[in-house]
Amino acid sequence: MTAPRGIRNNNPGNLRYLKDWGWPGVVSVDSAKFAIFSTPEDGLAEFIRQLRRDQKRGLLSFAQLLPKYAPADDNNDTAAYIRRVSEMTGIPADRPLNLNEPVELMKVMKAFTRHENGKPPAGWDDDWYDDAVYRRAIEKAKPLSRSKTIGGAVGAATATVAGAVVEVATQNADTIAGAAGAASGIWPKWAPVIAAIVTLCMIGVVIYARLQRTKPDEAVMQEDTQ
Repeated sequence: MTAPRGIRNNNPGNLRYLKDWGWPGVVSVDSAKFAIFSTPEDGLAEFIRQLRRDQKRGLLSFAQLLPKYAPADDNNDTAAYIRRVSEMTGIPADRPLNLNEPVELMKVMKAFTRHENGKPPAGWDDDWYDDAVYRRAIEKAKPLSRSKTIGGAVGAATATVAGAVVEVATQNADTIAGAAGAASGIWPKWAPVIAAIVTLCMIGVVIYARLQRTKPDEAVMQEDTQ
């Protein structure tokens, strides 16, 4: 059995694509201008982003989304599509979808994937993808501020800055006070500003030193890449 177009293209939502859109994970388009993604996770993640973009335009529910996504004038039975995905998910057709809630979002993605691509062949589970694929796609589609990767990076950066501030405050208080005292004798009004500049410079030096200590050894990196 030949896999359906959406599965072959790693594009289970059957999204059409123009190169100017710059979607991540797109490697090509087929003859009908459907996007070809590098992985199913990339295709599912972009479909999630598209549904979220449509919700920002006011298309909140299956009943509002699907006439745009699968219009009747493109040989789609839009009413049947709405009815089926509503039945598969247990979500009323006119109720706004919560695309930021992982359990509901997985139900929505599974329903769209099944409707767009049909039933998997005999011997498969009742879905084209296992739950791990959907979970990875949901993680990919998270806004940057909510991504685990970005969140971890922000947390690490915050810890680095906080540590540097504490180090400067505890170990360089005399230096800062001396700079402020010297400045007050020459430019009394600017002494607080100069003290602040000195403090920021010291924090910057400490942050740089800490980052240098956490860099991998260059020789090891070169050896690993050969």
